[in-house]
Amino acid sequence: MYEPLDQQHAIFLGIHWSWTDIGRSPDAGLDLPFDEALTETVSATLARFGGALVVESPNDLVCSLESAQCAIEAVSEINQRCAKECVGRHIALRMGIVVNDEPPDSPTESAEVIASVRRLASLASPGETLVRTLDALTSGDLKSRLTPVDTSEWDDAPEFADAYLFSVNWQDQVATRVVKVLTPDRQVTRVSKLRLRWRNRHLVLSPDSGELSLGRGADMDITIDSEFASRDHARIRCQGSAFILADVSTNGTYVNLDDSVVFIRDDEVILRGQGWISLGKHASESLGKVLYFSSETSAP
Repeated sequence: MYEPLDQQHAIFLGIHWSWTDIGRSPDAGLDLPFDEALTETVSATLARFGGALVVESPNDLVCSLESAQCAIEAVSEINQRCAKECVGRHIALRMGIVVNDEPPDSPTESAEVIASVRRLASLASPGETLVRTLDALTSGDLKSRLTPVDTSEWDDAPEFADAYLFSVNWQDQVATRVVKVLTPDRQVTRVSKLRLRWRNRHLVLSPDSGELSLGRGADMDITIDSEFASRDHARIRCQGSAFILADVSTNGTYVNLDDSVVFIRDDEVILRGQGWISLGKHASESLGKVLYFSSETSAP
């Protein structure tokens, strides 16, 4: 389907979704079938940012927007709204944004752009938004929101091998407090063990344990299958008398310490007492994919 677009619409956003019921009837509490309700939520959010619907199918849609900034703001809000409104269901959103310098002027060009943006969305990981631009450099506002993606090894997507591709960085609007990092020499007690629980798996770290890796990758020491997690997301190591969690991800890590939640990104925090670690999302929105920890201390 082709719809003529005005001269401002050269930015295309494609959204592909899938979902899994994780605890209740899919349509419970809804006036519409879940697929339709999800489409309505996404469409309503896009309309707030001036999105014009171009094509729609049961599990994806493509729209046009007036600017890349609008598209990036829209995908952040879509992620947040779906996480909040679709509690009890695992929603996997994959998005692609194609930034052109002018809109298509024929049905053929429009079909090519639609196919391209759909393909880009299919290449994204769940929870990720990929952006294709014409230039390696972007404006200051956008540059802080984007991370370059290496496509040199994309054998299954040769059409994007030489393109300028980025991944959108996003962070929840969840109230957190600033992390006050404690250095090991300020510890008044010595941590002798750190116990970790991920689903039915239990691990015990001691001071002589090696570094432990967390992330979505199958080669991690603890693989957490969350669309909000990076492949290599965080590390836990023992240093002196403390166990330290170091974030190495794009989306950051939420840690529950002493009944308060801290958010770190490219930073470190000491794990003390007991609590939880949630990769990329606050635990309240992580669909149960949370790593629990507790520490055992001894006199210094």
